[in-house]
Amino acid sequence: MTDTTVYYALAECYDCWAAECDERFNKLKSNEEELNRIFIDIYGLQDELTSVVEDKDVTVRKADVQRDVKSFVSYAVGCMFGRYSLDTEGFYYTICSLHRILD
Repeated sequence: MTDTTVYYALAECYDCWAAECDERFNKLKSNEEELNRIFIDIYGLQDELTSVVEDKDVTVRKADVQRDVKSFVSYAVGCMFGRYSLDTEGFYYTICSLHRILD
């Protein structure tokens, strides 16, 4: 496998991740706007409020290459130093493994 093959594979993986993030973002935004419409109709606030949700107000973030690379590197370093484990789901605290060794 050449370096360019690895690069393209990583780029393709990131593109899939970005597409998944965009899909999740758009679905959540749509759900929030639908909820706004429902509550506006229930309380008769059509003249005072709009159901539109701005992108900055959606609680799920879109993919961002720089932020995601930093998070991935941070996770990799955490795995190397025992902060996280690939063998255990969720957070893996080194202190937990220390207690297992001492018990």
